Amino acid sequence: MPYTINDCFEKFRKDVVDLEPGQTKTARGSRDFVYKNIGALFQKGLLPRMYPAMNLDFGSFDRKTKQGKCTRPLLLGQKSQTG
Repeated sequence: MPYTINDCFEKFRKDVVDLEPGQTKTARGSRDFVYKNIGALFQKGLLPRMYPAMNLDFGSFDRKTKQGKCTRPLLLGQKSQTG
């Protein structure tokens, strides 16, 4: 149990905010797999040419926060449901 403010913040960051290294590695591999397969569809002439500079990552992985009941989706231009 943390006894100082700094220890509390460190525990919160570790338990709620930071992604686990294995989870990060798996997520990046999955993302890269999707990009590779989309590129393969372009090579076959089934999709328009990809523009890698415009690949937009989104969600908690891009924001570098854990998924779970503490993480709400980023809502742009909408009022928060919690007040």
